Amino acid sequence: MTCNEPGLVTQVITDSASSGTPDTYFISVTPGDPFCASITGGGSGTWGVTVSNGTSAGIYCSNQADCRLWVPAGEMTLLVTALTSGIGAYTLTLRTVP
Repeated sequence: MTCNEPGLVTQVITDSASSGTPDTYFISVTPGDPFCASITGGGSGTWGVTVSNGTSAGIYCSNQADCRLWVPAGEMTLLVTALTSGIGAYTLTLRTVP
């Protein structure tokens, strides 16, 4: 998957977080659709995203700067968490089917 599939829309979220206060977003999705999340950040530390269904058995990407997946069967909502080992501002880019 390239995240350039036709029909995807881009949502950009800018915010700030620290290692003790990660931000989590609930994203409505459709099973079988492509889903992409990437993060860039400033400040100290490294940045990544964890994408899951909210359970320990449903973690699809774990603390990666770039996450690409096909939405698994049965999933209607994905949780995207912006993580850092330090503190600073970030830009989270989501590509989803509207």
